[in-house]
Amino acid sequence: MKKYIFTILMAVAAILSVSAQQKLVVKLDNGTTQEFETWEVDSLYFTPSATISSTAPAETEIVDLGFAKWAPYNLGSTKASETGWLVGWGDVTGTNKSTKLKYFPAQNYSNDIYETAYDIVHTMWGGDWRLPVAEDIQLLRDSCTWEYASEDAVLGWKLTSKKEGYTNVSIFLPFTGYRNGKNAPADVDNLGLYWTGNIGENTGKAKALLINETDKEMVERNRFLGLAIRPIYGKFVHQLALTAEISKIAINEVSFTADIVGDLSAVSKIGICYGEAGVTLNPEDPNAANKTEWDLSDEEHKVSGLQPNTSYKAVLYLRLKDETIILGKPEVIEFTTLAKFPVPATAVDLGLSVEWAPWNLGESDEWGHTQLYGWGDVEGENHSTNHNTYATGLNTNTTSICGDIRYDIAAKQWGNGWRLPTLAEIRELYSSSIKVEQEISDEGYLGIRYTNKTTGASILIPACGARYEDNLMLPSSYYYWTGEASYNSVDGWRVRVARPMLNTVDEQQYPKFWGMGIRPVKSKSGGNNSSNPHDSYAVDLGLSDGTFWSDRNLGASSATDYGGYYAWAETSPRTTNFDKENYLYYDSTTDSFQKTGTDANSLNGEWQICGDENYDAATNQWKGKWRMPTDDQIICLINECSWQWKTNYNGSGHNGYLVTGPNGRSIFLPAAGVINGSELSQDGEQAYYWSGALNTQQTSFMRAYVINFERSDNPNYKPVRQFTTRVSGRSIRPVMKP
Repeated sequence: MKKYIFTILMAVAAILSVSAQQKLVVKLDNGTTQEFETWEVDSLYFTPSATISSTAPAETEIVDLGFAKWAPYNLGSTKASETGWLVGWGDVTGTNKSTKLKYFPAQNYSNDIYETAYDIVHTMWGGDWRLPVAEDIQLLRDSCTWEYASEDAVLGWKLTSKKEGYTNVSIFLPFTGYRNGKNAPADVDNLGLYWTGNIGENTGKAKALLINETDKEMVERNRFLGLAIRPIYGKFVHQLALTAEISKIAINEVSFTADIVGDLSAVSKIGICYGEAGVTLNPEDPNAANKTEWDLSDEEHKVSGLQPNTSYKAVLYLRLKDETIILGKPEVIEFTTLAKFPVPATAVDLGLSVEWAPWNLGESDEWGHTQLYGWGDVEGENHSTNHNTYATGLNTNTTSICGDIRYDIAAKQWGNGWRLPTLAEIRELYSSSIKVEQEISDEGYLGIRYTNKTTGASILIPACGARYEDNLMLPSSYYYWTGEASYNSVDGWRVRVARPMLNTVDEQQYPKFWGMGIRPVKSKSGGNNSSNPHDSYAVDLGLSDGTFWSDRNLGASSATDYGGYYAWAETSPRTTNFDKENYLYYDSTTDSFQKTGTDANSLNGEWQICGDENYDAATNQWKGKWRMPTDDQIICLINECSWQWKTNYNGSGHNGYLVTGPNGRSIFLPAAGVINGSELSQDGEQAYYWSGALNTQQTSFMRAYVINFERSDNPNYKPVRQFTTRVSGRSIRPVMKP
């Protein structure tokens, strides 16, 4: 030290002798300056500052909590209730009250200081005494009972060990306040702040334990602040433990859950080193193959790209910020991936015409949704967009491949009666005996659960999206193949795709090469396997009259299309000449209308054409149980359903009403307008849907009943039942009773 003082004095003497006309200026830490003429300065010298010292407690005084050994009092004190010194972080003198970071211990310092020359505890007390680190504090929080208490009239927290054999051992952390520069300590009666030896995420700060009446948490504080210190005894060893277990095994991937105990701030990554049985695993080898690491913020620890039906072993580990590797427990985990097409042991009976698989083809649990297949690809490998490579050799007259092992991948891979479903079978999931609810998995995936209201049996259909080539499209949507298709010379094969929703199932048609989800079914004896393809359009709205309404208009290709326009009692649609002269049941010679239909003994005494294929267009075209609604049925639909106007419904470009029944299921009625003569009008704003009821109260018989609605934002809106001229072109929404 004397050498440096002598050098400084010699330098000053040289300045004074050479620059006798200059002043000596001393700038203080608070920014003020003092000036002296050179002739006023006789000499400059340094004297030692006041020093402080502290003695480590005797070995018998050290508090052993069973998991760590702590000092019985703060640094600079002699008993547990005393604050001790409030010192800056990294100031080993314990006396520096500057507010400049350059003294604590340097301006741009960015390292931890425990067990270094900047550790005031290690410097003063020696041996294995040191500043605690954040892991030590976390262990205190996890392994002690914290009791808000007082000692010698000083408030603070009493920490009592939970470790067996040490439950009568405790330490007391008093409230200490803090010091900012030369100011008097603040908050001494309601706050405690204790330094650790860890630098903060913001390197202008360091980590500290904050305690008050309600909280005990890790915080970061400016390094120049004066905080208390409670020393800890023993060289620091990371108190971290990783316990891992397999949460899911799939065909080509495995997922793990990891439980980490200790201070996570020391951890950089969680990782896995894996390989097939017989491979030596070494996580510490930076060049080791088959290593995957995740950030701690990653919620999922998944390894993908594994081979089906293959045995592996794995080692999970923690990589610390200082590159230390801590192995997990158990040290080695062994597992075998599933076969490519796991077959369920049992089917789920929902009380419908078929039994359902509990998971999608290619998956192993109900939330599995990643395996998508082209239609007719029985090996599940084809991603080509050449439709000629799918269902090769299929006869163009074929309408279904269900159960055909040449083309039905479920039948081929699972056997034992499993097959692709029909659209009608998927629509059965919306029958009145089934409860339909949306679910969200812990990972945030969407699904729809179908539960038998009586037995409680259920299946979950997850959103799977669709694949085009190798690109996943619309992952939050539901796209599922049926076994049904049609062929025409213009478009080639078009396959029916079911898109389940909460209230109904939409039908679309896609080329064979799209990748879709598959949920297999298994036929059972006594089932109601309808051969009428239009039966798959039926929607049970839960109406009191038991009527099922079609999800689309007669002549429509989807639920949002307008469909055909029909004059009442005519069975063929057209787009022009809706007038008396071209109406089949008008006699121009007598200027009269034919009284068409029969007395159906309806509530309103009207004649009906419902179910007569000579006059009922729905029965004529769709056959089976389909027909135009009666007057009573349209009244029931109006009164028992809610009607909500939708603009550009589902992006279709069409407006109309979403009609929701008592059971929560819905159909969409587009505002298709009306054709008078050859001019379409009011489309997008109004609609008129024919019933099969003739107004016989007017002897001219020129009018029939319709549901008429118009745009309205009133949440309580109801359409009206009215009669209108038979000759205009209007929409038909078919109904059936199963």
